[in-house]
Amino acid sequence: MESDFVPVSLMVFWFVALLTIGGAVKAVIDARVRTKLITSNPSDALVKALLVDQRMERRHSSLRWGLVLSFIAGGFVLVELLGWKDLRPGTIGILFGATGLGNLAFYVIERLLQRDGSGQ
Repeated sequence: MESDFVPVSLMVFWFVALLTIGGAVKAVIDARVRTKLITSNPSDALVKALLVDQRMERRHSSLRWGLVLSFIAGGFVLVELLGWKDLRPGTIGILFGATGLGNLAFYVIERLLQRDGSGQ
């Protein structure tokens, strides 16, 4: 059992490191694009549209992660109610399914907000 722990730990570490580096690169690129856009003397309407878009993106990110984490919590509750104690394919399937349902719920809510025009 211990021999499996080291490779899995290394894989998790590298996965988290890659996600962190990717997020940092995205943040730097976004900031650079915004800086270049602002220095090019854009119209007030363009700046306002950029700010509105960023605000909506932040709200949608919060909505997505709130839904996904709630569905994952529901998956854990389901696994506990079923009495499953071992890590088996069914357990992992429930957790992946809960994650997928959370993302689908976000998609449906986002589409409804866009259709109503209240997503701004």
